[in-house]
Amino acid sequence: MLGVNCIVQLTNFETARPQSGGKSWPLKDKDEILRWTAPEKDSSETRYTSECDVFSFGVLLWEIVSQTRPFDKIKDGTEVFEKILIGERPNINMYMKDGHQISVASDNYFKIMTEAWSQEANHRPSMSSICERLRNIFHTNINEDEIEYTENLSKENDITVLDPLTQTTTSENILTSNENNVKSKEEFLLEKARQYHDAKDYFNAWSIYDNLLKSDKGNAEVKFMVGSYLVHGPPYCQNNDIDKAENYLREAADDGYAKAQYLYYQLLFNKAGKYLKLAANQNYTEALYDHGYHLYKGTFERRDPAKGAESLIAAHYQLHNNALGKLNELEKRHAKEKKMKKE
Repeated sequence: MLGVNCIVQLTNFETARPQSGGKSWPLKDKDEILRWTAPEKDSSETRYTSECDVFSFGVLLWEIVSQTRPFDKIKDGTEVFEKILIGERPNINMYMKDGHQISVASDNYFKIMTEAWSQEANHRPSMSSICERLRNIFHTNINEDEIEYTENLSKENDITVLDPLTQTTTSENILTSNENNVKSKEEFLLEKARQYHDAKDYFNAWSIYDNLLKSDKGNAEVKFMVGSYLVHGPPYCQNNDIDKAENYLREAADDGYAKAQYLYYQLLFNKAGKYLKLAANQNYTEALYDHGYHLYKGTFERRDPAKGAESLIAAHYQLHNNALGKLNELEKRHAKEKKMKKE
């Protein structure tokens, strides 16, 4: 179920319908899906709503943490649904974090989960709100990476951070002497981003690269990675933006970053072909000549001698001095190539 670049494919839309209208479809394998079904769907007359989806998503969040099916020890889906109807939910009291039991009331992830599977539909958050809160949790984790860096820095250098007013000359010297042996915060996060990228975790990689670009605008590698992600768009980042990509890649290329120089060349090359074609479509004589030549050669797109000849003849009719001669030259070369292939 993984496509190109490990994009996850979704399937089984048999019972799906447009959100704005249509009827809910009758369920065939109802017993199995009851584990994720909102309590208000106890009647077939009840319309399936976005709040029902939110309930199911809350159960999915539990599955991600537990790595098991909800109520896995109960085989009968109807028995599971009876528990859901009276307010029972999968067990959330066995999870540990840093050696301590998680407080559901204070853990943001668990808050989202328990609100999503609320018994009353109108008490559940919207899906857009859930997405925003999950995004905030992710960015908090990025900040924790920075804290991890600070803690590692202190351990590596055996430094106790003192009050600035009482900081001694000795501790300042320790900081100075160890400065060259310690990675900067930006280097630490850049290494994290590389690890995410190599693992094809592009979402996490993009978030770090994007934040690093704002804080460390001089880093050529960061500019290249942001530009590259913007060229490709999903799954690397949410949207592609060629104009922004060009700016970042040009800056990285000017800084001497070889990968950026090559990708920037590719962008300019493709753009050159695009604008040449636009000019030829408006019957500009010089563009007709160049476009015909490159079509014949297959420079910017798939080789097409017939269309290339048409464009060169059009340039000739508009009194281009070299068009007819260039066409004759290309046709002779093309005939020679065909002959060699037969031999």
